[in-house]
Amino acid sequence: MDSLSQIEVEDVTKVYRFKGTEFPIIKNVSFKVKKRDFTCIVGPSGCGKSTLLKMMAGLEKPTYGAIRFEGERIKGPHPKISMVFQSFALFPWRTVLQNVELGLEGKHLSKTDRLRIARELLEMVGLKGYEDSYPKALSGGMKQRVGIARALAVDPEVVLMDEAFSALDEYTSAALREDILDIWRDTGKTFILVTHNLREAVEMAEDVIVLSSKPTTVRRIVKIALKRPRHSDDPDFVRIHKDLYRLLREELETTMVRYRLRRIKELREVEDIEKMEDEN
Repeated sequence: MDSLSQIEVEDVTKVYRFKGTEFPIIKNVSFKVKKRDFTCIVGPSGCGKSTLLKMMAGLEKPTYGAIRFEGERIKGPHPKISMVFQSFALFPWRTVLQNVELGLEGKHLSKTDRLRIARELLEMVGLKGYEDSYPKALSGGMKQRVGIARALAVDPEVVLMDEAFSALDEYTSAALREDILDIWRDTGKTFILVTHNLREAVEMAEDVIVLSSKPTTVRRIVKIALKRPRHSDDPDFVRIHKDLYRLLREELETTMVRYRLRRIKELREVEDIEKMEDEN
C-alpha cells in the first residue's frame, strides 16, 4: 500500500442482476484518498456516487474489486469509518444526546464517559443546550449537526458524508460547511464528501474525483491547491468551477447521445418487426 494512502479503491465494479441480466452501475473504478485529506466525489445524477460511498463504508459489497482501509480489505462496517447521511437518519424517540451516544453504546465505556463524549461533541457542533431536545423540535441544519456529532462520537479516522448539505437552505448549508472545515482542520480526520454542488466541492476539497455517467468510471481527478479560506469570486476558483462544470456537461451530453442512439436502434427494430408482419 502507498504509505500516504488511507483509502484505496481498486478496480471496483458493482453489478445489479435482474431476471438473469447483469446491469453494471460502477465499472473498474480506482482511486486513492490520502490520510487527513478532504476529498469530494462528483458526477451526473444517478451515476452511483452514493453506492460507491456505501461500499467504502462497508454497507454494500463490490461485485468485483476491493476497497481497502490502511491496506486491510473492507468486508463490512469498519470501526474507524463512520458515515453522515443526507436524510439525517436520527431516531425520533431518542433525544439529541441519546442519538449521539448511540455509536458509543457498543464500546466498553461507562455511562459517565459516554455522556461526557456526547456533550463535548454537541458543544463542538454548536448544539450545547439542546441535549434533551427531540429531533422533531430541530431544524434541518440542527439535525445534520446531530448526525455529524454522532459520526464523530466513535472517533473514526475517516468520515464519509453523503450529500450532507443538499437538504438544507443555502445559508444553513454555507454555515455548516464552514463548521465542517473547522472540524476537519482541528481533528485531522479524513473527510470524503459526495456532492452534486460543484461550488461546494471547490470550496472544500483537496481533490475532486469526477465520475462519468453509467456505467460509472473515474473521468478525472482534479487537484485543488487554492489557499483557504476560498472565495467563489476568486478568478482561480471560478476557473476550476468552470472546468468541473465542463467535464460534467460533457458527460451529460454523452449520455444523451447514447440515449438517442439506443432509441433509434429500438425504433428500427420495431419497424423491422412491423415489416415482417406486413409481409406475412
